[in-house]
This record gives sequence, structure tokens and C-alpha cells, in this order.
Amino acid sequence: MIILLLSGSFSIFFAIVITIHAHFARNTWLKTLGHVSRCFVRTDAEGGYSANVEYEYLADGEKQTSKRLYFGGERFYRSHSDAEKVVAKYQPGSAVEVLYNPFKPSKSVLIPTASWINVRFLVLGLFLLFGAYLRWL
Repeated sequence: MIILLLSGSFSIFFAIVITIHAHFARNTWLKTLGHVSRCFVRTDAEGGYSANVEYEYLADGEKQTSKRLYFGGERFYRSHSDAEKVVAKYQPGSAVEVLYNPFKPSKSVLIPTASWINVRFLVLGLFLLFGAYLRWL
């Protein structure tokens, strides 16, 4: 029961931290223009899909390269077409608005929202806490 409580609490804490970080960064990170260098849909081992967009931008006069779309990690899609819809928005050579951390210019995102991973951690945490509650009864 203790493991369920700790795991559930950690999962919920992690989801909250990612959400707060995304909100704070949206309001404090700097914007610059960048260019998409390549984009593609990747299939993972479990059959999920992710949209991969590599882009370059200048921050503090230095060229930076990144693949990060969202705060909190990659977003996985159930179908190839869902991931393809994201990739279709970014064509190689096209200009994009990049949000980057002024204290760590190599950290950046194109879509300044938290990924769905924090929702998954929140649901997992609630499920684990509910499991601990049921064991306590």
C-alpha cells in the first residue's frame, strides 16, 4: 500500500510540475524565428507514432538545433495520420516561431503547451491512489 501511495503521489506531483513549468516558460521564454530542417513521422516499438520536427534557430548569436515540439517530452499518437497532421504543419525550409529558454538557449519548443504525458501521469497517479485506498478498505 505504501508503494501505491508513493507512486501515485509522485505521478501527480510530476504532472503538476510539468504543467507549472509550461505555464511559467510560456510567459518568460524568448521568441525568435527559426527554420525547419527536416520532419517525419516515427513509429515506436509498441506501434505508436510521434511527430518529429528538427529545426534551427539563433539564440544569443549562436546557432541552435532542436527536435522538441512540446514541454514535457514527446507526444505519441495512436495513428500515423494523427502524427502526419502535426508534421504537415512544418515543411523543411519553412520559418517557424521558436520559444527558447534565455538561460539555456539550447532548450526550446515550437508548441508552447505541455504534452499529453502530464495528463497520463495525472491519471496514473489518481489510479494508484485509488488502488491504495481500495487496499486500505
